[in-house]
Amino acid sequence: MKKRSGCIRNLSLTLLAAVTLAGCSASGTSGGASEPQSSKSEDAETIEFAVMGPMTGDTAGLGQQQEYGVRLAVQEINENGGINGKKLVYDVYDDQMNTNQAVICAEKMVAANKYRFVVTSISTGCSKAAYPTWANADLPVLSGINTGNTITELGYKNYLRICAKDSAIIEQMCDYMVNECGVKKPAILYTSADTDVTNFDFTKNYLKDKYNIDIIDSAQVQVETEKDYTAYITNFKGKGADAVYLLTEYNPAGLFLKQKASLGWDVQVFGNTGCANPLIFQVADAECTEGFITMSAFDAESTNERVRKFVKSYTELTGVDPGQEAAGPYDLIYMVSEALKNEETNGLNGNALVEWLRSNASYSGIMVDVEGFDANGDNPNAKPHMLIAKNGTYVGIDEK
Repeated sequence: MKKRSGCIRNLSLTLLAAVTLAGCSASGTSGGASEPQSSKSEDAETIEFAVMGPMTGDTAGLGQQQEYGVRLAVQEINENGGINGKKLVYDVYDDQMNTNQAVICAEKMVAANKYRFVVTSISTGCSKAAYPTWANADLPVLSGINTGNTITELGYKNYLRICAKDSAIIEQMCDYMVNECGVKKPAILYTSADTDVTNFDFTKNYLKDKYNIDIIDSAQVQVETEKDYTAYITNFKGKGADAVYLLTEYNPAGLFLKQKASLGWDVQVFGNTGCANPLIFQVADAECTEGFITMSAFDAESTNERVRKFVKSYTELTGVDPGQEAAGPYDLIYMVSEALKNEETNGLNGNALVEWLRSNASYSGIMVDVEGFDANGDNPNAKPHMLIAKNGTYVGIDEK
């Protein structure tokens, strides 16, 4: 994954100018800006859907990547005839990575009464908060990048995700830490987000149950207010940690790596999939990130022709490499579009469409392959890749 400097900041400002900062107004993305309508669209020439994600705030970079992935897919599909002649049109709702805002966004979408489906937030917590509102309106809720375990353990009938879940990701990483790197005394830094708290508990129990390894120290951080992790780093070092596992997104991971380097502590650091975002290299430089090991559902260095085309289009749009936050939604839109071209889905809405996808969805993408979903809404074919930071970029672990 090549490191590029570019125009992502300018493009972000352009996008944010179209999204009301209150958090839940929508911005039209096919032509000019538009507000959600009060009645269901009767325009037979379009298929409308909604996208929810953090478009402002500390995690806006993640939501913007999500929207860019959706945008590229929609542009390509529409340029190639759309869905049986119908164009895809979508509105973007800003949840600010806040569960209360997510509920308000969901209420706005339902009130609009025009969407065939929803592409839910990159945040599992926001998706869980908003889901009851969508379910009550019988809206299909689809995710390209939610990884939190619990969301598919709650009996959600209208929810499907194409990516791997955290438990499988954590098991793979823990096995690698112990078996390949000889870790015996790990410390863990995690955030107060529900998903990260759940992942911390799962990691602690998995290491103890499978390897009889105890976490030597841990720390929970409040991402919104805490930017200085030096006290935690000092404590980890003092306790004799031989590795640190970060259960965070890319921004706190980058801050941790940068501050660890400034304190001169040479210890192996691992990270969950949220750390695999290429924007981490804008938070911490190549020297600070060198050797950092993480995982991603998307391999931007794949020689697959479609992957190369996507990476080229994405970097032309944003000036930086894409991560899984963009690739997942891109694949998701293509998967749904292929399904909607099938005559069997004509007239299918709500749970009827979800159940058709569960049994019949078939798609080979740039990030994942889908051959239906299980009873919980998970994609059995989803598999992440191991990555290592080298010279300010991510490469496959076998390429180091």
